[in-house]
Amino acid sequence: MDEHRPVATIAEVEDGLWQASLPGIGTVTVDDPRMAAWQLQELIAEQRVINVLDVSPPVLADAGGQPVYAFLLQFTACGADRDDLDVYAQVKADPPSGCRWSPDVHHPGLLCLRPGPSPLDAIAGVVSEVRDRYGLGTELTDLGFDRLWEWFGDHERRTELVAHLLLMAAHRAGLLGLDPDDLVRFLREVMPRRSPP
Repeated sequence: MDEHRPVATIAEVEDGLWQASLPGIGTVTVDDPRMAAWQLQELIAEQRVINVLDVSPPVLADAGGQPVYAFLLQFTACGADRDDLDVYAQVKADPPSGCRWSPDVHHPGLLCLRPGPSPLDAIAGVVSEVRDRYGLGTELTDLGFDRLWEWFGDHERRTELVAHLLLMAAHRAGLLGLDPDDLVRFLREVMPRRSPP
């Protein structure tokens, strides 16, 4: 966890509502857990009488202090023929832990608040679970980014953008018959080499 950012506790308080609390700042109740950090950020800015963009968003954690990440995973790779068969019925009835069904007008999906060492791990865990339980993981290809070339926001938001691009790449590589090892080899070849710490 980033020790320079405050830690807010978040939990679902009733079906479809989450409550996030930041000691010394306040509590917010939201219907979308992705908005909790932003609303707490606004409270911090109000109390300090500074611009909200000058405030680092708090880290979200569960009651045990484990980091959690809020995201919307959308089923965007299904065609109308799959929608007509209502292949989502099982996912709707029994979504993965920490997720709830989100019937978006354009693409249905899962609104999730999941633990993990990083946003990539939390997102991958949901996709893997949906693939293993319902056979639908490859259809989860979208995290809601409209302008994929934009690069802004905190580390978590930028990591979600990377996850969005990787989900799209994994889906399309599968359609071409590429092996996951092909993608890993490609990433290892093209990523900049990191200097040892």
